[in-house]
Amino acid sequence: VIIQDLLDGKVDVLPYEGPGDRCPHKYTTNFMAGVKGNALSAKWIDATLAKMVNRCQLPESKNHLEPVKVCCYNSDCSMRRECHVAWGDISHPPALNQLPVGSVRIGCIPNRFGLSATETGKELFLPFSVQPKSGSKHCWREDTDLHCPGPYVLRSFFERHGHHLYNMLQGGELDKAGKTQEDILASNLVVGELYRMALGYVNLG
Repeated sequence: VIIQDLLDGKVDVLPYEGPGDRCPHKYTTNFMAGVKGNALSAKWIDATLAKMVNRCQLPESKNHLEPVKVCCYNSDCSMRRECHVAWGDISHPPALNQLPVGSVRIGCIPNRFGLSATETGKELFLPFSVQPKSGSKHCWREDTDLHCPGPYVLRSFFERHGHHLYNMLQGGELDKAGKTQEDILASNLVVGELYRMALGYVNLG
């Protein structure tokens, strides 16, 4: 079980190591689990809620120009239909040195099994084939590794517990695989192969 250390009471918070991370000083929170009421999450949500009471300076139609990073109220104190949150502005937890010493035990899913093989997930939207194809741009599988043109190899790629799709960061690339479950399962992209594996479907062959 991916969160076994947390279930066994060994840690209070369990994020994962992304590329280049060194837990507990640097880790990734796109996926994380935590004990209810843990000190890190409590401080994090308090900071987030404090930002949300801010007043925006511009109307919602000009969100792309809004100078206030996080705000849920208009300048006249009326509540907006949607809060404005700048990209990534509430996604970072407090640093450990902002918490009382010993108040939280942090463990991490090691990078080998974490949910980010790379920092952007670009490899997920490359063409996939079961066998290498000479002169093609396809990626292929060898044992648990993903091999792609370049060349580059992502070790233990198919042993990871999951994959953050980074679809928004990649400009909606998942739509190229298809907009229905059937389309994605039939797609020739790396992400399609991951879906087939997860759901027990035979690969494209």
